[in-house]
Amino acid sequence: MAFAHATRTARPDLVDAGWPAAWRRHRGAVLALLADPDPDVRREAIPLADGVVPLLERWWAETDPAVRLPVLLRLGWVAAEAAQADARSVEEVRAVLDGVLRDGEPVMKVAAVIAWERLDPQEPVRWIDLLVETLSDLAVRPRFEEIWYVVGVEELGTLEP
Repeated sequence: MAFAHATRTARPDLVDAGWPAAWRRHRGAVLALLADPDPDVRREAIPLADGVVPLLERWWAETDPAVRLPVLLRLGWVAAEAAQADARSVEEVRAVLDGVLRDGEPVMKVAAVIAWERLDPQEPVRWIDLLVETLSDLAVRPRFEEIWYVVGVEELGTLEP
């Protein structure tokens, strides 16, 4: 999606005329990285998912929380971009986010609130109690350090106050 977004928003003279054909030719191989046996490869491939559907597929197939979390964050971003073009997939993303907020572990709930913000900027306000409770719970801190991973960020800031 990062490539697709860049080619849609870049000045036409900055996008190689052969790009769309090259992407179509290699799309399958690129998306196969989302199912690679190595969780590090799967995590790094998340920005290459060009749309809601591949991310939803990864969400349902993924078992590693450190991969599921960035998929969840990306789902919010991609669904917001696709809101008018793919209403059905956006509704599926909303259902995923609702499910995580209802039944997920605390760290995933925080990610779901962040993902919701892209679809509805008022949603984090509705969940402020959950955010404050979770982010101030010292018992949850190790779980954040264990699974919170954002693709493309070398180092996150410390959770220390």
